[in-house]
Amino acid sequence: MPTVEANGEVLFYLQEGKGPAAVLVHNLAANGQVWRGLIDELGDRYEGVAFDCRCHGQSTGNGPFTIENAAEDLKAGLDALGIESAHMIGLSMGGSICLTFHSRWPQRVRSLVLADSTAQVDPALAADRLYAIQEALHYLTMEDFGKQAAGEILRPSTARETRQELARMIALLDQKSYLEVLKAVLTTDVNPLLGLVSIPTLVVVGEQDNRTPLSHAQHLADSIAGAKLEVIPEAGHLSNLDNPEAFNAAVAGFLDGQPAH
Repeated sequence: MPTVEANGEVLFYLQEGKGPAAVLVHNLAANGQVWRGLIDELGDRYEGVAFDCRCHGQSTGNGPFTIENAAEDLKAGLDALGIESAHMIGLSMGGSICLTFHSRWPQRVRSLVLADSTAQVDPALAADRLYAIQEALHYLTMEDFGKQAAGEILRPSTARETRQELARMIALLDQKSYLEVLKAVLTTDVNPLLGLVSIPTLVVVGEQDNRTPLSHAQHLADSIAGAKLEVIPEAGHLSNLDNPEAFNAAVAGFLDGQPAH
């Protein structure tokens, strides 16, 4: 995979396809490979670009992880690739990164897709989750934790190969980095940014998402002017992996409906 230097980090990325740029930002503990199916789906008409965020995948983690730093890394990466504007698609954590990017450089975002995302995690639930994972990591290696987490996030009917690949992605993080990123995700509040969005926006959620459920998606859609909401059947928190056919069709249909310019 090629790399770019951004804000003191070396970021690995995928760049495939032709046409307007579609920048895809992954979820906590995954990496750009989580978008492989959508990049393939869009490749004949969009240039898919997916970075490994700092601390994730093959990218470095020299500096601290924050949603703001990840957005700045994304800008630096796009600058290095000469991409001036793009459709942006964020999955879970990636949704917060895309919204933060848009709030700072709105002229560079043509449309938004926020998938299985939330504006804010309830502070009490966030504290409980952080504590539970800290306790689990006292006893588990990242390899074992990755297997456990993948089994909890993905639906039982999702292909075993998909579950194994997600587990491998998670295991690439060390425990310190994972907890740092998790804390950043759990304490982020992007509610103040929602009213700033005036571009076409699609909110996507798995019908069985129990981490950022339908009520969270509805809040995003209600708070962004003109946003559309689409529920992916037979899918949980990572609807792009649980039901890739329906997810890819929803996102491709939305992007294809945007004006060409």
